[in-house]
This record gives sequence, C-alpha cells and structure tokens, in this order.
Amino acid sequence: MLEEWSIQKLKTEWPVIRRSWRAFSLALVAASLLVGLAVLRLSDYRYEKRIEAAEQQRDAANVSVGTLTKLLVGKGEGPTNARLQQEALNVVERLRDLLEDVEERQLEGLRVATAPVVPTFREKEIARFERRYRVSAKVLRDAMLQRLGEHARDDSASPKYDAPLGVAMLKTIAADLERLARMLPTPD
Repeated sequence: MLEEWSIQKLKTEWPVIRRSWRAFSLALVAASLLVGLAVLRLSDYRYEKRIEAAEQQRDAANVSVGTLTKLLVGKGEGPTNARLQQEALNVVERLRDLLEDVEERQLEGLRVATAPVVPTFREKEIARFERRYRVSAKVLRDAMLQRLGEHARDDSASPKYDAPLGVAMLKTIAADLERLARMLPTPD
C-alpha cells in the first residue's frame, strides 16, 4: 500500500522533478551529506566509548597490579607461600562464584526455553572479570611459577589467561590457579 502510494506520488510529481532536476539533485546531495555526517558522528561516538573503556580497563589493571604487588611483596621480604596460596585460593573462589552465577542463569534459561541455552556472561560480569580477576590471576600464576619452577607450568592452561572470557576459559584458569596453589610448600 505504502509502496503503491509512493510510486503513484513519484509518477505524478515526475514532471515537476524533471523540470527542476538541479534542485532535486541538490536536495539529494544535501540529504546524503546529512545521513553521512550522522553515521560518521555515530561511529566516532562508538569509537570514543571503546577507547574510554579500554583506558579504564588499563587503569584498573595498573591499579590491580600495584595493589596486588604491594600485598604480595610487602616491604621487600616477599610474601610467604601461605600468603600466596591464600590469595590464589581467594581468586579461585571468586572465579568459581562468577561461574556459578552464569551456570544458574543457564539452568533458569533451560527451564523456560525449548532450545539449549548457551551460557553467556553479562557485560557487567565481563567488566568485573577484566578489572579485578584477569590481572590478579596472571600475577599470582607468575609468582607461584617463580617459586615452583617452570616445570609446574601447564602449557594448555597458559593461553587461557589471555583468551576472551568464556566458561571453559574460566574453569581452566580456576583449576590451574588452584593446582599451583596446592603445589606450594607451606608450613603446617
């Protein structure tokens, strides 16, 4: 209906458009420029937001590394194995809590959906992981490997520390950190 109306309108107005083709062309160019500028501004806005998010992530990682380093290194004597183990197990517990939240949502989705539900992370959870846990996990892993030696490194788990957030990746990191923490010799 709308198409028929627009075609009919164009047919009736075509003689006027044909006589004033310059004005029509100018209006078409102006409209194209306006649309182009709007698209350009929107893409600039989205790019600025991505840069801002990356800068916040970098700043949070720097703060996280600084805080964790102070906590682990202390006043120069270095952390004890027990302290390192405790910090690693705390991070493992938080990672597993994050996993639990996602798996609970998946189960809830299965109750109402007919198709299988793929576990996904919310943007807030991704930001929290990037801000709090990714750097902590890397620093703790490196500190424990420094004490245990490179033979303790799990080559299949190492790439997961830099991989995009996913359920399998999170499970692998949590298991690797727990394994390394349990390997640390601690006085009983």
